[in-house]
Amino acid sequence: MIPTMLSSLLASAILLLCIAQVPTATAQQQAPAPSSCTPLTTVPDFDLDQYASKPWYSHQQAINSYSPITQNYCVKAEYNVRSDPTFWGYTVDVFNQARDSDASNNELNLQQGNLCAYQTDLVPDGSSTVNDAKLAVAPCFLPKAFSGPYWIVAYDEIRGYALISGGQPDLPSYDSQQQFMGCTTGKGVNNSGLWIFSRSSDRDEELISDVRDIAFSMGFDVSVLNDVDQSAGLCGYDDGAGDSASVVPTGDPSAVPTFSPSDGTGVMCEDGRESFSNWLWFGPDRDCDWVEDGAFFRCFFYAEYCPDSCGRCD
Repeated sequence: MIPTMLSSLLASAILLLCIAQVPTATAQQQAPAPSSCTPLTTVPDFDLDQYASKPWYSHQQAINSYSPITQNYCVKAEYNVRSDPTFWGYTVDVFNQARDSDASNNELNLQQGNLCAYQTDLVPDGSSTVNDAKLAVAPCFLPKAFSGPYWIVAYDEIRGYALISGGQPDLPSYDSQQQFMGCTTGKGVNNSGLWIFSRSSDRDEELISDVRDIAFSMGFDVSVLNDVDQSAGLCGYDDGAGDSASVVPTGDPSAVPTFSPSDGTGVMCEDGRESFSNWLWFGPDRDCDWVEDGAFFRCFFYAEYCPDSCGRCD
């Protein structure tokens, strides 16, 4: 009796042990989560002046709170390295534009905005040289404490591409089968975003694929990248870019302010023609006529939006 019971118990124990060794279907489908995302490094020996010398066109980008997928049209960025910092210590002027398909009039509304940037770190070699590839960006009227990371993590001026990350990607990402895809940044305002830039608005699939491979090798989940439509007929570029137009033009390209180097600084010397948020008084949106009416005080906060009205272009 006892030997039979012991034999049964032993057999049961062996069976349970064998079952425990067999992975379940769920466990087989799941890739192990990384203990941490791959630490990201920015471009060494980065030439910020060269980077800012010509416009950039986004061809793929991730969604975040200020770049919804409805604005994946005609995304263009221009930069200017300032000779003197702003009141808050920003050293780079940033001008972004995009068009938004989410419009009741079935046209692509122009979205544009001025921002400012500054270098956040020193080069990690013990010197006092700033790391020009690790920047932070914010509306020019806000202190640096409100800025978010803008890191150039891959860049080739000869091939004409740049890979930009909104900081360190620290969120592991999985597909529908629970396979690990890489890491992403967030989708909020700061610490968010991923962009593939090209010097040309003409789409180059080979170049885009190569930059995607670079991003993947750095640990990014590249599935978050969505295409941007840069068709010349749609975007109305007047700088020779995007000659392979195939889309019927919409919107008003003439409403886009441009950078003018005639004042010696390269700062945009034309008032923006769009209204902007009246963040200081929590009131309705305002324009440059309103700024000019109270220029003595309002230009202290809004000169980046209205440089001409504030006497910055004289």
